[in-house]
Amino acid sequence: MATLIDSYPESNQSTTSEVFGVRKWGQSFHCTNEVVLNSVRFYIRKIGTPSGNVNAYIYAHTGTYGTDSNITGSPLAISDDIVASSLSTTLTLQSFTFSGANAITFSASTNYVAILSAPDAEDTSNYVMVGRDTTSPTHAGNAVYFIASWVGDSSIDVCFYVYGEGDAPASVTGPFPTSRLDLL
Repeated sequence: MATLIDSYPESNQSTTSEVFGVRKWGQSFHCTNEVVLNSVRFYIRKIGTPSGNVNAYIYAHTGTYGTDSNITGSPLAISDDIVASSLSTTLTLQSFTFSGANAITFSASTNYVAILSAPDAEDTSNYVMVGRDTTSPTHAGNAVYFIASWVGDSSIDVCFYVYGEGDAPASVTGPFPTSRLDLL
């Protein structure tokens, strides 16, 4: 069962921002316990018929959390693809699942950044919108976006949820169970 790691609910949404081409939006968040990444949800919609896929990315965090949080390095994890044209035309919580090697283990007491990207939606008539709060942002982290360069902005919070799967597996040595029945 997925466990909520951190969130900023869609009930806080006051405006939206465009996500297409190089324009990316996301939010810094804090992971309290060591858990395996399951999924990220963003409050999004499509405008027109955007091409390509939409993905969520997880990055390592740099900067001062909640002041100028930003990404650092290459993505730690990339979600499974969502076809951009299949998105709803109304703001909806869209889940992005992380599978295989992208189901990374978050470290306890560590900050990360979740980013939404739709790189192939290059048309100003066909793109993705993400819900955000510029009225009274109260999340402990801050928005992170790329338009001409990466910016951490404490006056904005993006609506998001990050989920993990229980506690991360402990380091163990075999023999390993081959099915759930072996665990009983």
